[in-house]
Amino acid sequence: MLNKFARAIFTRLLTPIAAFLLRIGITPDAMTIIGTIGVCIGALVLYPTGHLLIGTIVITVFVLSDMLDGIMARQSGRSSVWGAFLDSTLDRFGDSAVFCGIALWYFFGGNNRYTAMLALACLILGSIVSYARARAEGLGLKAAGGIAERADRLLLTLTFTGFVGMGLPRIFLTVVLALLALASMFTIWQRMSRVRGQIVLAQQSEAAKAGKDDLADRWDEWQPEPDGMLSRHAARVIVLDDDYRTLLIKGHDTDDADHRWWFTVGGGLKDGEDSRTGAARELREETGIDLVPSDLVGPVARRSAEFEFATKTVRQHEEFYCARVPADVRLSNAGWTALEQQTLDDVRWWTVEEIRSSRETVYPLQLAEVVETAARGEWDGSCRRIS
Repeated sequence: MLNKFARAIFTRLLTPIAAFLLRIGITPDAMTIIGTIGVCIGALVLYPTGHLLIGTIVITVFVLSDMLDGIMARQSGRSSVWGAFLDSTLDRFGDSAVFCGIALWYFFGGNNRYTAMLALACLILGSIVSYARARAEGLGLKAAGGIAERADRLLLTLTFTGFVGMGLPRIFLTVVLALLALASMFTIWQRMSRVRGQIVLAQQSEAAKAGKDDLADRWDEWQPEPDGMLSRHAARVIVLDDDYRTLLIKGHDTDDADHRWWFTVGGGLKDGEDSRTGAARELREETGIDLVPSDLVGPVARRSAEFEFATKTVRQHEEFYCARVPADVRLSNAGWTALEQQTLDDVRWWTVEEIRSSRETVYPLQLAEVVETAARGEWDGSCRRIS
């Protein structure tokens, strides 16, 4: 219950006492129980009757047993999980008794409800501080630390309660309790933030691992061509709404997050899959738009593109189809793979003017012309070569 500096001093002072108690047959667990009973008596009998100074002295004496039991356990070689659990649990009884005793006095004899309510606030918030750590550790995470740990809260409370018992104006204790309540809330936030950070980091690590596994699987789709370059066949969909806006996806390279570009919906074909069927599947997986292959128009264009992908130069042979959807169509990324979740950054609708004037990279390079042709209804059934 004391801060780390005082703890080192008192450990040296209490070591001989701990040895004596062990010699007369008192166990560490018994010392834990005796200390808790003493703290509760001092807090729940002396504080509510207005004996703040005497109560603080009694509580402080028995608080030292919180250190004695640990020293005794180490000296006797009886440190155990049960002892740690018992000590931690009974400590909460003692803390609760201290703040309850202060609240009882100021609700009744002390006649200051603000101080009483602040004492209860410290009791409640302090229990949440402790619970946050216990729950985090139960989940295998860490949540220790913060500006108002248990020792700090109790030490300040006992010190100023004792001073008030010696004649210090009550307002000093009220201010300290208010500051402790605020500090406890901040400590709760600190611990929650720390746990959240650990969870996010773990999720990112898991996603990165899944992305690497997904990337390894994706390489199976690529086969070497006669010149040795890896290649695959792909199908893409130029998705147009009622206003002939085009749906594009923004992504980045797996090994270069600064290398970003916009592109049409689509991806590699699976074994034995024709391009129209693959285009419909990719549309469903990447956007949630579920069309049957016969709803797609085309192929309206073809291209063979060479680009850097995961540190390798690859070639992709693509066929482009057109799909018309309502302007209010609902989009979803629920079908994205782990790799796509890592490398796809944005999805939005583009007008032809935005595609033409954008300073960002948009593929294919002739996309604006293809969209304009579709908007005029001038597609003649031919498949143009683009880049």
